[in-house]
Amino acid sequence: MHLNNDALPMLFNPKAERLTFNRLRDIAITSKPQLKGQLDECLRSKALEQDVYLQCQKTESDQRAFDGAIKLWDERIEHIDQAAYRAVREELLITEGIYGFGTPLPVTPQNSIEVIPPNYWLFLETKPEKAEAFGHGLHYVGVFFQRQQDVPPETIALVKERQANQSFSMPNVVPPAANPAQADASYISPYVQLQLDAIKHFGIDATNPPLKKTIIDWLETQATEKGIELSGRMLESLATSIRPPEAQKGGNKKQPEPV
Repeated sequence: MHLNNDALPMLFNPKAERLTFNRLRDIAITSKPQLKGQLDECLRSKALEQDVYLQCQKTESDQRAFDGAIKLWDERIEHIDQAAYRAVREELLITEGIYGFGTPLPVTPQNSIEVIPPNYWLFLETKPEKAEAFGHGLHYVGVFFQRQQDVPPETIALVKERQANQSFSMPNVVPPAANPAQADASYISPYVQLQLDAIKHFGIDATNPPLKKTIIDWLETQATEKGIELSGRMLESLATSIRPPEAQKGGNKKQPEPV
């Protein structure tokens, strides 16, 4: 979603707080007592290991034991961080509780900050330490976030309009491969593959949108069989973005006039 410079003033509120990846991580962990308890335990244990090492003789054996223990606690902390970022994507970004912004690569004089469509967070991976998000041929740098209530209404309306017009077509920005074998090797995330499988299974097009509940039940069954963990909100978002735009607007369809 590229917005020209004329649209820049309405993208985000320059006076509102810009949230970083780390700030979102902290929000997610604080809101989940289990994650917070695990993180606090890891940090206490890591600090204890460091205190013990400072008081020991620091032999080669001591160093190996210390390095191994610190590596273990760092891995557990990283696991908690990843769980927090998954929660941010599923419970805030995809459900539009917050919106992400970034500059797409390659950076050119014509490029500007863009709003990242919420459904892109289904497949984007993140590199918090560099404020980057990437995946499926897309790469955003300088990523930051704002709460929904801080984002200008015009920006939210534009996102919804473009998502409705887009339905569920992935961005066609992957560079063409040198041969068919390379093209077939393009990465498709498990979430996107589930949606593509559902479209094929139900034969979805603009004329026969199945009930969202039907799609949700099917996606949940398939995800369980494939060992993919999906929250209720994630399932609902996946099912919604599969259906044609007309089916997402709700209300009764207008009946044809009698001949």
